[in-house]
Amino acid sequence: MSSDSYIVLGLLLCTVLTYMFCARTVPLLSYQLSNIFSTPKENSTLFWKVSRVMPSVTCLILIGCVTGAYLLYHYLMECGTLTIAKGGDGISIYAAIGLFIIPFFASFLIKKQGLRTTSIIFFTHDRYKLADMEQQFFMALQAVVVTTLAMLHGMYGFSITTAMQIAVVSFIITEILAFYKEYRIFSSGKVTFSHFFLYLCTLETLYIALLIGVSAFLTNTLRINI
Repeated sequence: MSSDSYIVLGLLLCTVLTYMFCARTVPLLSYQLSNIFSTPKENSTLFWKVSRVMPSVTCLILIGCVTGAYLLYHYLMECGTLTIAKGGDGISIYAAIGLFIIPFFASFLIKKQGLRTTSIIFFTHDRYKLADMEQQFFMALQAVVVTTLAMLHGMYGFSITTAMQIAVVSFIITEILAFYKEYRIFSSGKVTFSHFFLYLCTLETLYIALLIGVSAFLTNTLRINI
């Protein structure tokens, strides 16, 4: 089988797993939709019932790291930023996509650990669980969009440029919604706006800067080694 066939099979597997995990997270989606304009109670029975699906949410995010790397690699190839070496020299497409998983995965870990550190100062343990649920929910939404776009590109030839544009727009929208939900959690916990602003400037900015910075570093490295 050619490398393209293996990649398509990999995308198909990622897509199937994504929608399997989506089916398991339906209670969380219903819970979020019913609390769009309100802050859920972290000590409610329903909250603890819904929180049981969080491992599936984490799996969605990890799959999104893989498909996000796929989209980024092919977008850079389409733009001419990366080129395949003639004669088989350089690293393989699998290694290149694997390297691009690093910034996505590292950003997820930094964002999760940053929230954990913040919660020591501002939150109780239960409120941290609520904030973590909100954070991962929106990251999972981003992952589902990215996985769908990767599948459309790999299996149906959907424009990679359009796919990246949709991915960026969806990222911006979900980040705005996440900021809104996080602010409600902060404000309900008697945290001042200055503390929340500090949280955004450190955790969220670091998350985005790390994703862009490491991706740019890898791009410059792979440009002469791929």
